[in-house]
Amino acid sequence: MTFTTDQATLTVTVAGTLNLSTGEFMTSGPVTAATGKLAGATGTLVLNGIEDLTSGKFIEDISGLICVDLAP
Repeated sequence: MTFTTDQATLTVTVAGTLNLSTGEFMTSGPVTAATGKLAGATGTLVLNGIEDLTSGKFIEDISGLICVDLAP
């Protein structure tokens, strides 16, 4: 999973579960790559949410800790 801004990218390799009856999911993983202002970042993200299994739309909460030195 890659998060992109106008100044950086952050890649997190995630694994988790999806309940095929309810659409609830939980996935987490470590930062595996970062570019731009986030170069050298470390940490872990957790994604929890629910997917509408009919439409494919979903709502999720993202939590975790990303550590990076933003000093120039």
